[in-house]
Amino acid sequence: MKRYVSGLFLIASILSNKADASQFIKISDQELLKKAKHIVTGTVSKITTALEEEIPFRYIEVTVNTVYKTTEDTAISEGETITIRQMGGEADGISLDIDGLPQFEENTDVFLTLKEAPNGYFIVVGCEQGKFDMVGNGELIRDTSQSIFVRKGEEGRIEFHPGSVEKTSLNQLIKKINNAPVNGITDVQE
Repeated sequence: MKRYVSGLFLIASILSNKADASQFIKISDQELLKKAKHIVTGTVSKITTALEEEIPFRYIEVTVNTVYKTTEDTAISEGETITIRQMGGEADGISLDIDGLPQFEENTDVFLTLKEAPNGYFIVVGCEQGKFDMVGNGELIRDTSQSIFVRKGEEGRIEFHPGSVEKTSLNQLIKKINNAPVNGITDVQE
């Protein structure tokens, strides 16, 4: 029993250095693109926060520029404004921050993997893994540096890996979209 408690203390002390980080299972780009019902680029046009039952929620309005994947039942069109709803923010003196959720800024261009929630709003598939900032010349940046990813390593042991800032290109992701299984895709563009 003493060894078990000492082992837990050691793990807790190691993880305390990244106490503000969230832990997630790392999703490959192919799996992320497969799980997404909608894949779009757009411009963040407005961000508001409101309380719902004393819990702050952010509403991120995105004007869609290009649709790479959508479904027939909840099709998204170019030029349409969609709203992403995620818990967190500050409203009426109540503040809530949730690590691992994508961070948005108004008037920025983004590449998003989305699905529709039962309430009609959209959520980002894979949390911050499903949001890329478009920084010009087709370059995309995904920032997961505040997260820790968990995966099963050799011999079935659990391994922890820090997140990072990753660069890719829009063309690379489009190729991955075109090679992903096409469950319900009605519109794919290059």
